[in-house]
Amino acid sequence: MVNNSDTDINYIIQMSLKGDKKYQEILLNELEPLLYKNIYKYWVLNDPIIEDLLQEGYIVVLQALKNFDINKEIHFLAFIKSKIKYFYLNCYRNGLKNTINLTNHFNIDDLEIDDLKENVEEKVLKDEETSLLKSCIDMLPEKEQRLIYSFYFDEIPVSEIAEKLNISYGAACCKKSRILKRLRSCIIRR
Repeated sequence: MVNNSDTDINYIIQMSLKGDKKYQEILLNELEPLLYKNIYKYWVLNDPIIEDLLQEGYIVVLQALKNFDINKEIHFLAFIKSKIKYFYLNCYRNGLKNTINLTNHFNIDDLEIDDLKENVEEKVLKDEETSLLKSCIDMLPEKEQRLIYSFYFDEIPVSEIAEKLNISYGAACCKKSRILKRLRSCIIRR
């Protein structure tokens, strides 16, 4: 039988903030769709790193429970949504430098032939994805291509790009978002 307090998100959060392990586990399960949503903004569905990213998302949630200041006038869900969003964005931008990297713990001699085949297959898939993305970028108008290349490859901040294009920061962000949506739909169509 399900207890009503087990389904009330505010009660779950309240008990989680008090350190109740049972409710922290329930909260992690409730937040799992939010974690996946943010992961899939930056990584493809079959990427082998997805499970690691999910586990790291759980860690972010648990750390946020410890660091959350209940005296501030912000709801925990708004707080955690922002933490998760920027955690995965930073992971993506930094190329996962700050995440757990298990490959450093293995010696190449310990790998079996099957593991090496998987690495080759992963490289081929990554090359295909890169080629597909490049062809979709090439289909964009030249100004949009420059914006994408400036931001993602030259790592120029949006504020500087906005200045160069003589548009507001908000307009540059919107433009970038629209371009990314078009790139996603281009990739999906192919």
